[in-house]
Amino acid sequence: MKTCDREGGDLGTEVPGAPARSRDAASAGAASLSRGPALVLLGVNFRNATLAVREGLRLDEEAQGAWVRAVLQRGGIEAFVVSTCNRTELLVVGAPGREDFAVEAALGALAHVRSASAPLCREALRWRLDGLAGVEHLLRLASGIESAILGDGQILGQIRAAARLAAAQGGIGASLSEALASASRCGRRVRRETGIGGGGAGVASAIVSMIAPAVAGIAAGVTDNDKSKCAVAGSAARIIVVGAGPIARDVVRGLVKTGLRDLVVVNRTPERARELAAETGTAAALWSDLPEVCGRATVVVAATGAPGVILGPAELMACRGQEAPPLLVIDAGVPRNVARAGPARVLDIDRIRERQAGALARRTTAVPAACAIVVEEMERFRRWWCRRPLEAELCQLFSSLASLEARLGSVGVDSADLLPLRRRIDRHARVARGLPPRRRVPQRAIASA
Repeated sequence: MKTCDREGGDLGTEVPGAPARSRDAASAGAASLSRGPALVLLGVNFRNATLAVREGLRLDEEAQGAWVRAVLQRGGIEAFVVSTCNRTELLVVGAPGREDFAVEAALGALAHVRSASAPLCREALRWRLDGLAGVEHLLRLASGIESAILGDGQILGQIRAAARLAAAQGGIGASLSEALASASRCGRRVRRETGIGGGGAGVASAIVSMIAPAVAGIAAGVTDNDKSKCAVAGSAARIIVVGAGPIARDVVRGLVKTGLRDLVVVNRTPERARELAAETGTAAALWSDLPEVCGRATVVVAATGAPGVILGPAELMACRGQEAPPLLVIDAGVPRNVARAGPARVLDIDRIRERQAGALARRTTAVPAACAIVVEEMERFRRWWCRRPLEAELCQLFSSLASLEARLGSVGVDSADLLPLRRRIDRHARVARGLPPRRRVPQRAIASA
């Protein structure tokens, strides 16, 4: 199956329960930040751009670092980018009141880094979120609500990796540090408190979720006398994965994570099979050995880009003896990689899609709870953001108070006379920051301690 997106997802897919995005919301977010730095998020994703545009603007790790450095050189205060096959989204913070300058810095840096795709860089302007609206999108993204496959578990790790890369280039300051911390906390909460990540909603995830119960069923369906004839079942089940492309790689990784390690990778290009096997701690076999390894298998997963059948009735008959249990074959190929005839139970892409649909339906029910968590975390971030101008004023106030104490001391006024004033300012400052006032400990309690 040939696709850039490992887990699928169609252009323009709507997320159930997701509030509509509009420039009105963006304007409201910008207005709420009128006293703070200009924070703008823009870019392309699977909802607003074709695969060709996303491919043209995708940035690898080296290019991401170069983009952050270029933004900082052009006058940006902070810069962060997350780039996958589903999206390239840029988050830049500029000087207060200079949103358009921050946008031009981001686009100019993108054109510099992706000079071959410079004409595409203006495509990033088709979607823009200012201020708190951009931060809210980041939280929704980390929660899996904005993913091509609802509840995608990879995006949170991708955001964290991108944050580390941007920080290494000096692109993370106070604003983005707090925004990314809020996104990470929000993503963890959504995973822990809702079922948005449950089931196998991607192609590879659906295949993995189909294999474990199938292996257990084969083991349960034989008697003690017949177990010697059955392929090894349970945690040591022999599973053959044919292919080494994106889907096959994710299937192998997913199976290894579930503890199914007696796994053999077979590919027409032996180097790719050995590379995947070395990465995951599994085994590799030559293409010519496919019938032999299938003869000892419980499950075969075919996930190749072949234009036709690679396992026909004759091959299936040759790799299963008369006494062997039926072979389960999961065929993720389009066109099909496995013939439906022969001594095997074949589950094709339609059955995989059915499993995906069921998982997505269950995940959809978790969207309202996930959105509620996003609202809670956004309120926490909003309070922090609104306190930022106050923090600067308080710092200036305390600095002025220290200067006043010094001047009064020079004319004989004891600084202890200003202590009640300092305490009063401190009490109001803590309340303004959302902190509880300090408890005053009675002197008698101190004396009796």
